[in-house]
Amino acid sequence: MLVTEAAVPATPVTQSGRIYAEVDGAVNTGVAIANVSDADTDARISFFFTDQNGNDFGNGSLTVGAKQQIAAFLNQSPFNVAAPVRGTFTFTSSLPISAVGFRGFTNELGEFLITTLPMGSITSASVENLNFPQFVDGGGWSTQVILVNPTSVSLTGTVRLYNTSGTESSPAGGMPYSIAPRSCFVLRTNDPEKPIEVKSVQV
Repeated sequence: MLVTEAAVPATPVTQSGRIYAEVDGAVNTGVAIANVSDADTDARISFFFTDQNGNDFGNGSLTVGAKQQIAAFLNQSPFNVAAPVRGTFTFTSSLPISAVGFRGFTNELGEFLITTLPMGSITSASVENLNFPQFVDGGGWSTQVILVNPTSVSLTGTVRLYNTSGTESSPAGGMPYSIAPRSCFVLRTNDPEKPIEVKSVQV
């Protein structure tokens, strides 16, 4: 019986990245890093965590040899972050590397489910709208919208929900958000008893 599976996409090489990091109870976050350098050179990687208030902590470093790979959850060596954590994980590397994040969840049946997380670059923020074509709430379903701040300044904006007819859902005017530097914003529905609603999201 298949319990879970996840496709791991090919990723462009980078020397820095940031992902949403959550380690708390049934939820865990992992990182896989591969040194793809053709030269016989170690990649020296520095990392740190940021909480939802923009405070950095948990600084550390590791080395990945040429053509070698490391994969670990963030509460394991060499990251060793102590739960509970909800924020971001940021790294910089001396060489271009390939990296991807993983999100693990142990469900109510004790089954471990896993999916990949996109590794965002550390860049200036875009002022363009972001659109999520599906957002499901109710009937036992819950959806999270997670925004990660790629910059070292605070970002603000508005989240708007639209129903299938294109009408904006409540609250009118959307929900404003503010993201601390290097941190994240999490919007999660939490009313599984109401009827199923399918919407889209604009940020």
